[in-house]
Amino acid sequence: MTAVRSTMAGAVAAVLVAIVLGVVTFGIGMSQESVYAVPGLWRGGIDSADDGFFFVLQPNFLGIAGVVAVGMVTGLVVGVLRGARR
Repeated sequence: MTAVRSTMAGAVAAVLVAIVLGVVTFGIGMSQESVYAVPGLWRGGIDSADDGFFFVLQPNFLGIAGVVAVGMVTGLVVGVLRGARR
C-alpha cells in the first residue's frame, strides 16, 4: 500500500512540476517579448504577427506524460524501499 501511495504522490508532484514549468516558460517568453521553449515540454510567450501579436502557451503532452511517468517510477521506487525497511 505504501508503494501505491508513493506512486500517486510522485505523479501528482510531477504534474505540479510540469504546470509550474509551463508558467515559468510563459513568463520568460513574456519578459523577452518572444516565444521561449523548453524542448519537449512547453512553448510560451508572445509571438508577433503582421497585424499585432498573440500569446502562445503550447504544451507538448507527450513530454509532460514522460515527466509524469518519471515521477510515478520515482514514487514507486521510494514506496518499495520504504516498505522494505519496515
